[in-house]
Amino acid sequence: MSAMTDIRFETDAASYGGVFVDRQARRTALILPDWRGYQTAYAMRRGIEIADAHGCNVVVSDFYGEAYRPREYGGDAEIWIARALGDPEILRGNLSTYISALCETLSITPRSLHVVGYCLGGALSFEMGRADADLAAVASVHGIPSSRKPITMLASDTRFVAIHGASDPIIGMEHITAFQTEMTEAGVDWISLALGHARHGFTNEEIDPHGQAQRFDAGAARHCLNGLQSFLYTEATP
Repeated sequence: MSAMTDIRFETDAASYGGVFVDRQARRTALILPDWRGYQTAYAMRRGIEIADAHGCNVVVSDFYGEAYRPREYGGDAEIWIARALGDPEILRGNLSTYISALCETLSITPRSLHVVGYCLGGALSFEMGRADADLAAVASVHGIPSSRKPITMLASDTRFVAIHGASDPIIGMEHITAFQTEMTEAGVDWISLALGHARHGFTNEEIDPHGQAQRFDAGAARHCLNGLQSFLYTEATP
């Protein structure tokens, strides 16, 4: 039986919320959802899915902070996202502080934490990895895998995995190529999985605002979950 509790944690800049699913496991997965934040049925489905499939503890949270909840994407969340991703150095510092506060609240170490992000959460997951916070691994699922400020090295051995729809018209494969080049040149342990015919948001069962550009794909979602299982429990390359 899993215990599910609401959690709160704070940095000097903001207060954050989340839901913790306790499986009494050694590993914990932080689930960062799409632009709608953690207080959605979609976010909780992804969290419970990871907990059930992988037998790990799970935290479902987001980086908005409790002071801001987006009401819509256009003219609202998109402004926050552009501002956050526009300055990677500031973002990485804030994400490192976020991770430290979360780990302190849960009494875990970053080395036991895997971060799995979807859409916006995927971009934030990878920036957490680039922040060199000594995380075990970071995953981006149909998120932006590239960065305005590519890294040149990491002191830690954090693993990166990008799972992406090969037919995504919103975040094109050029972003995957940029990610692959960045990680190869930096000597980072990385994996890239392109899912044939999958479009943007392929894990999202709900109706979306992007029409045919974004579409749920049950087969791609299943392949994604299987890929994440291998990623979460594969040790780093020596």
